[in-house]
Amino acid sequence: ANLAGADTMAERVAFFEAAAGERAASMERNIMAHVVIVAPDRHRAIDMLRRRAPHLDRDPGFEDIPTVLLGSPEDIAATLLARRERYGISSICVHEPAMAGFASVIKLLAGQ
Repeated sequence: ANLAGADTMAERVAFFEAAAGERAASMERNIMAHVVIVAPDRHRAIDMLRRRAPHLDRDPGFEDIPTVLLGSPEDIAATLLARRERYGISSICVHEPAMAGFASVIKLLAGQ
């Protein structure tokens, strides 16, 4: 399975904003994170994902896939803040197996 990259996500956001018109700014945007790997550092998380899902390792790489979150809690929090800025996404869903690891990211983002 292929996951949408940054350009595809930007196109989808632009379509949504055009369709929603003036309401777009007041609507909450949500995304499902298909892959969440919380590890001591980003490189270790990327190595883990390469072993689990080599089909996702494509040019320009995992960091281009908006539904993939990799790295330390600080790395993932920074990634989510950057994606909120770029796409307006303020609500993230994760699959149940990722919830325990994602809790440390939530603590970092509380109030932001």
